[in-house]
Amino acid sequence: MSHPDQRRIDVWLFDGDSSRLALLFAYLMTEATTGGKVTIRVLAPAPTGSAKKSKTKLRKRLGELRIDAAAVDTRNGSAMFEASADASSMLIPLSIEGMSTLNPEERPANELFAPPPTMAMIAASGNVKLTPDENNTGD
Repeated sequence: MSHPDQRRIDVWLFDGDSSRLALLFAYLMTEATTGGKVTIRVLAPAPTGSAKKSKTKLRKRLGELRIDAAAVDTRNGSAMFEASADASSMLIPLSIEGMSTLNPEERPANELFAPPPTMAMIAASGNVKLTPDENNTGD
């Protein structure tokens, strides 16, 4: 884990409102911190063979949103968890189907996790816009 004065929040970013809410929450956490440095690192899955293009697109999107965050190698959920094991906190978007909470791989949320660092699982119940000019489709 990182030094207490140098904390890192890992945000798992998938398509959808819960992912945008997780990213917004991470940004707000860095703004509210009074001691030490807090950085954001964003992990997002990419189709096989297009990780470089996806990472470039993610960096551009973060720049447009003016969120100071590092885009890291894109990977699937299991590898993302391994990459986040040394994070101070993890923010993971969830979806809810009926009474079940699903992880980003559409499996029950508890199937993906071993003992994690501090983690928040986030599910949005409506549209989450990160900029005033975003449309409601979440693009």
